[in-house]
Parts: sequence; C-alpha cells; structure tokens
Amino acid sequence: RKPAIMTALQAISKSTTEHLGAAQFNRPPPPAKRHGFSPPFTCLAQIDKAPQEFGDDEMLWEYKWILPALLQFPSIRLQQIIDLEDDFARRLKTAGYSLRPFYEARFDRLEWSEQPDEKKKYFELWRKSKRDHLANCRACEESGVVSYYFESQQPELALTKAYEMLENRVGCHSVPHSMISKMLLPLLRLGRFAEAKELHTRGYRMIRNNRDFLGYVRAHMVYLLHVGEIASALRILTRHIPWCLETRELLDKLDFCHGAAVVLEKAGHRKRKLNVPLQHPCYNETGSYVPSELAAWFSSEAEGLAHHFDERNGDRQLKDWMEESRAEIGTIPHSGE
Repeated sequence: RKPAIMTALQAISKSTTEHLGAAQFNRPPPPAKRHGFSPPFTCLAQIDKAPQEFGDDEMLWEYKWILPALLQFPSIRLQQIIDLEDDFARRLKTAGYSLRPFYEARFDRLEWSEQPDEKKKYFELWRKSKRDHLANCRACEESGVVSYYFESQQPELALTKAYEMLENRVGCHSVPHSMISKMLLPLLRLGRFAEAKELHTRGYRMIRNNRDFLGYVRAHMVYLLHVGEIASALRILTRHIPWCLETRELLDKLDFCHGAAVVLEKAGHRKRKLNVPLQHPCYNETGSYVPSELAAWFSSEAEGLAHHFDERNGDRQLKDWMEESRAEIGTIPHSGE
C-alpha cells in the first residue's frame, strides 16, 4: 500500500493541476473553487489527523516544491500562498529543520513584486541560514543568487558569479540552462558580444528539446532580435508555439508570449512564410502571415496574463517589466556580425 503521505501530497499536486489547468483566462475555474483554492489546506488537514502515518522528511520535501508551483497561477490568491508559506515555516520549526527552504520560497515569490526591501531581507535570511538536507541543491541556490544580482542592478557581480559556476561545472537538471538565458542581455548591454553569442548557442542547445524551459526561450529570441537575426528569432518562435499553447504554467506562457509579440512586431508588415502550427488560433492554410498582425494574438495573451498576475500581487510589476523590455529593443548596440 502506498504511504499515506504520497496519497495526500499527490492529491495536492493533482488538485493544483486540475484547478489551474481549467483556469486559463478564456474560461473560469470549476465553480466549487471559484472563490479560492483550498485543496492544499484540505490535504494538510488530512495529514494532521494522522501524523503517525506521515514522515516529516517526505512531506516537507514535497511541500517545498508545491510552493513555487503555486506562483504560476494567478487564480490562487496571494494571501493563500502567504498562509501556505507560513504553514511551511511552522512545520519546519516543529520538525527541527532549518528555515532555509522557507526563506528561499518567500524570496522567490518576492522576485516579481515591488517590495525591494522585503526581497533583500529574505535574500539575506536565506543566505545566512543553515543548510540541511531539505535545502535545494547548490547549483539551484547559486543560480538564484545570480538572478538576485541581476535583478538588483549588479550585472558585473552576477556575471562574475555565473562564470565561476560555469568554469567549475556547478550544475543540475536545470542549471546552467536557466542561468545562461539570464546572462544574454546583460552581456550585450556591457558590449561583450562574443560571449553573448557563444552562450546563446550553448544555452539554446540545452533547452530547445525540453518544454520545462519554455519560459527561458524568450531570452534567446530577444537576444537574436537585438543582434539583428530576425529570421533566426522567428524560427525559434514558431518551433516553440506548441509548448506555449499546451503549457499550464502561466508565468512561463506569459514570458514566451511577451517575447514572441516583441519579435513579431519588429518583423514588420511584409508577409512571411511562418511555420505556425495547426492548433494556433491564427493558423491559415497558406502559411503566409503578416508578423505584426500575428503579434496581436501573443500580445493579447501576455497582457491578459500580466493583468491577472499584477492584480493578484497588488502591483503592476509585470506590466512595467513588459513595457520596459519592449522599449529597450533597438537601444542596445551590437557587433553587427
């Protein structure tokens, strides 16, 4: 018989998927869940009724991975996520574990918020806290540090740390794949064109066949747009449209759609042959599209998602990010290669 812990935690994951897979913005969540998202609390209550049947290690490890997954879906209220984070911290304390995974989870949530002081506070708490076996792997943690340095406008420090990781082959199933995508535009801004080109080639090869990295495809498309390789950017864009249409991870979808819209807008008003898949709403049998017109669909998707996330978070962080990144196109000089 499966341990009860796995039954309960799989129920959390399943209910998350079912609720949020239905919560694409062209249709509402299931009626019973429309006013909130209760399955994690329901399953945790089940665990608490029979604590002798559940191992702390296994339960807390699964809990740690549920928290970042919830961020992908704006139909989950912010207060519910905060309550789950607090509950996770309480359970870590009760079981005698370090609060390091809690601090990291809260820091990750604050990444897309307009609370720089809170973000810094939890970054420092995370980095100072004790590591134990519930902590994320060192590659993921150090990649998170690189991201924080980029976000806090310290690109040279971020790049130094990132290159140290690359040179020492610090990695896991998602690093350096994700980290490399974050290095591309900062390298261009600093005029380090050859490095950016090498990392684009290396990094895209690592993610092109793995849909878990949909959210990181944007950086490679936009890199190519900045260096004037619009045809290559369009090839990458159309290759990954099926992933965009099928994903249930809405932050990743937003990321891709925003990048796709920017690339297509810059591709102009002349018709082009584009390999748009049959399942896309704008598909036509001729295979010829006006890129700027196709851009409207992706822009609408990205803007709709950004609105829902910002509404959930109580700010306009994503909307501002989209406007800033769109305005930056054409302002970064490139090598002209």
